[in-house]
Amino acid sequence: MGVSGSGKSTIGKLLAAELHLDFYDADDFHPDHNVQKMMSGQALTDKDRESWLLVLRKLIIEKGEGVLACSA
Repeated sequence: MGVSGSGKSTIGKLLAAELHLDFYDADDFHPDHNVQKMMSGQALTDKDRESWLLVLRKLIIEKGEGVLACSA
């Protein structure tokens, strides 16, 4: 977890490779509405994040293991 440019993806991919796990970037799972809102410079609300977090929860439950990077 960390801000943009802090190395989350770089370290996460290295860790996933070392552990023979899949790597996931949580930003890849945002719905289009959230992406458009962020691209327009608007901050996401908790309501905006709710569906995204539910998708990530489902991913974690279904995959059971992996490395997930998340800007927070």
